[in-house]
Amino acid sequence: MVQGLTLTNGLGYTFSFWAKADSNTTLKAGIASIYTEFTATTTWQRFTFYFPAGTSYSHQRVIIGGVNSFSTGEKIYVWGAQLEQRDSVTAYTPTTSSPITKYQPVLQTAISNQARFDHDPVTGESLGLLIEESRTNLVTDSSSLSNLYQTTVTENFTIAPDGTLSADLLIESTSSTEHFSDILVGVTTGTRYTFSAYYKLSPLSSSNNFYVYHRVALQGLNSQIVVNLRDGVITQYNGNSASIINVGNGWYRVSMITPAATGTGNAVFRHQLMSSTPTTVYEGDGHSGILIWGAQVEVGEFPTSYIPTSGSAVTRSADIARIEGTNFTDWYNNIEGTLFAEINHFYNSSNINYPSSICLLGKSSTTDFINLYKSNNISGGVYTNTHAANVKADNVTQFGANAVSDNLNIDHKLCFSFATNDFKVVGDGGTVGIDTTGYLPKVYSLEFFAAINFQPRNSGYVKKISYYPKALTSNEIQNLTEI
Repeated sequence: MVQGLTLTNGLGYTFSFWAKADSNTTLKAGIASIYTEFTATTTWQRFTFYFPAGTSYSHQRVIIGGVNSFSTGEKIYVWGAQLEQRDSVTAYTPTTSSPITKYQPVLQTAISNQARFDHDPVTGESLGLLIEESRTNLVTDSSSLSNLYQTTVTENFTIAPDGTLSADLLIESTSSTEHFSDILVGVTTGTRYTFSAYYKLSPLSSSNNFYVYHRVALQGLNSQIVVNLRDGVITQYNGNSASIINVGNGWYRVSMITPAATGTGNAVFRHQLMSSTPTTVYEGDGHSGILIWGAQVEVGEFPTSYIPTSGSAVTRSADIARIEGTNFTDWYNNIEGTLFAEINHFYNSSNINYPSSICLLGKSSTTDFINLYKSNNISGGVYTNTHAANVKADNVTQFGANAVSDNLNIDHKLCFSFATNDFKVVGDGGTVGIDTTGYLPKVYSLEFFAAINFQPRNSGYVKKISYYPKALTSNEIQNLTEI
């Protein structure tokens, strides 16, 4: 195969293609007159090589062919040739008669306590400052597949959501059976877990094979969802809660929250292939499959950002977002004030009743504070979530009222006005909660999602915050929070 190109001397290029052996296993490929030999196997592999800047391209062409020549009847499968003016390979981008420039989103990572201003990976919309509680990824090797049944794996097949060449391809066998890869994780009685992973439809799959079965089994955690990777939707569901998020470039992060474990021991967290019906038992074609990366199993009832692992479980420390010292006292008025915030508080579990959203902290996190928080009550098995506010001074509750019903995982505008004998709280332009009795504690810092009043930290986005060194009126705080 030869294709003429326009190459620029002095620029670097990366050339890549997929190949699979048949009766012939050896081929050569290259740019211009610079060739490299490759040996293909009976499974699809992506071959990549880089020509650095400074190379002189005397012949303007790309070639893939036999080392000398193919004998009559010999063949080798080749697909997905790609030439890029860059020093590393990216995910395959199909072309027709003209080149394509593709800008890919990349999943960003950061160390604990480094500010993460997050954005929607598809639209680019700002989500706000991401603050997360401590979590542990219990999957010991998050970017590799093991415990295979009637499947094969091509490691590092394509670019993962973090921009590295580390996503694996899980391929079905030709047997009429189930096809999957299992992760074994030790779980504890009475604990809920969230299982998440990144999936993408393989470019080698037949047009009808676009489902994945995201499943958990054993120790009472039994739950499963069916995901259509072509359309990015959950089509079937049986479990506690589930979600799918488009993270760009054809990748989706799928997550599922399990029921509480009824036993202690190993549980199975499974990536399973499905037919186009979809069913889990079917005759495979030997080449269809899915791309998988970034498996995570964590204790909790919502997924947090990806925690990479390689050989052992990894814990991400809690983010501490606090303003203190003179950075706080230079602008804070201990006599009166108003807090405004646009915030998205993540779902909290049934054993966390009052996790803080924004808190002004005094001499003790249990006795003196001014707090906007999320209330989590249960009645008849149904959670009633509200944002609310309360004040404690000298370990005596001075004020407490609801601000707004909390539809989960959306932005809310909240405002709390406070002074001695003058407390007002409102959310999303609703009814103002008022109390005219109580006094304020002396406070020394402001913190998001703090561990106060005997409650642990929680997680969420802070999109906007404002402080006024005076107690605003009911009409003023209603106007500030209108949506």
